[in-house]
Amino acid sequence: MTNLLLAIAYALIAALLLNIWISTRWATPIKVSIVLCVGLFYAGTYIGIRNIEGWATEEQLPESFRLVWAKTVEPDKRTGTDGQIYLWVQSLDEEGIIDDEPRAYKLPFSIQLAEKIQDALGKSEKGAEVDGKMSHKVDDVAADGQQIINDQETNLTYFKEKGIIIEFKQRPRRTLPSKGV
Repeated sequence: MTNLLLAIAYALIAALLLNIWISTRWATPIKVSIVLCVGLFYAGTYIGIRNIEGWATEEQLPESFRLVWAKTVEPDKRTGTDGQIYLWVQSLDEEGIIDDEPRAYKLPFSIQLAEKIQDALGKSEKGAEVDGKMSHKVDDVAADGQQIINDQETNLTYFKEKGIIIEFKQRPRRTLPSKGV
């Protein structure tokens, strides 16, 4: 339905643009500039709609999250493609309560992370809730002993080059309070 509405909106804008081109006495460079700007808006909308439709993002994972599901795509030497790890997670607040709707994240493949995820999925399949915590590798130690973390980039390149550590742990089972009858 979204694609149909988007196609109708594009057609209406194209009709308006054609009307402007034909009925105005503006100089040709102005008309060409308007057409180019509208074309750029079309491209921007197409790129932006991918995030709305649920494509996995390469943004940084939340610091604390609940693992909903994951898929591992191993590297393929035959085709030369890099592997990917797709995580579907929900961010957690400070108290460990779900803070947001599930979001898909795309991470580069690493054997260590893939093994951790398979272990976490095994626990999840048995009914356990599995939380993840992301932390940064320490780049350096200052003279006063404080750890210096370089986190200027927050994209996929950061994950590959700087190394982000992701740990999973099983949440303890919840117990219901006594009814106090």
